[in-house]
Amino acid sequence: AKQYDWKDSNLALFGSDTEKQVKKESAESEPAWKGIGQKPGVQIWRIVKFKVASWPKEDYGKFYNGDSYIVLNTYKEESSDEL
Repeated sequence: AKQYDWKDSNLALFGSDTEKQVKKESAESEPAWKGIGQKPGVQIWRIVKFKVASWPKEDYGKFYNGDSYIVLNTYKEESSDEL
């Protein structure tokens, strides 16, 4: 049987500084993240065809089996002014 080396796969850079930088830049350029976390509350997004899509507030609490969601709970500590 043919031997495979993980270093020749798409996992070769997994966990590297390069991978971390690519993820950081990707997250910073995601349009869905503009203005988030500015006030206390819950925000939900659903992943649709590999894109981040805002989930309607009227559907908060409804999740579909097999789908992926991102849930952000922004809150303020009682002893702090920061969110």
